Amino acid sequence: MSKHVSHHAVIRYVERVLGHDVEPWLVGMDMAKEEDRASHCCIMAGVHLAAVRELILCPPVRTACAAGFKNVTVRFEGFAYVILDGKVVTILTEDMRDQQFKADKKLRHFSRDEMRREFLRNNKRLKGKNKARDRRRLAEVQ
Repeated sequence: MSKHVSHHAVIRYVERVLGHDVEPWLVGMDMAKEEDRASHCCIMAGVHLAAVRELILCPPVRTACAAGFKNVTVRFEGFAYVILDGKVVTILTEDMRDQQFKADKKLRHFSRDEMRREFLRNNKRLKGKNKARDRRRLAEVQ
C-alpha cells in the first residue's frame, strides 16, 4: 500500500501534520532526488519513512485508494489528502485547501434558524416545479 504515497506527500506530512519546519533541513538538497529529501526529513524528525507512509494511509485515504478513485481530495482530521491517479501526492491544511479553491468565500455558515428558512424556501420552489411538471404530464396524457 505504500506505493500509493508519493515522497512529496511524506515531506508535507512531516511539515504540516507533525509540525516540523522542514525548509532548513532541505537547504542545499535542491538537486537531490525526492526520495532522498523525504528520507532526510524523516530522519531529522526522528521517524521512519515507512511509518510516515502508514500514517498517511489513514482509513479514509486507504479506502479511497483501494476503491480506485483517481482524482479526489479526502478531508480527515483537519487535513486534506490530495489523491491523483490513485496516489497521495500532497497534504494540505483545511485553510490551504479552501483558499486554493476559493471555497473559503463560498462556504456559508448558517445558524439553525437560517438553515430552516433556507430549507423551507428551497422546498417551496421544488413544490412549484413538481406541480408544473405534473400539469405537463397530465396535458400529454389527455
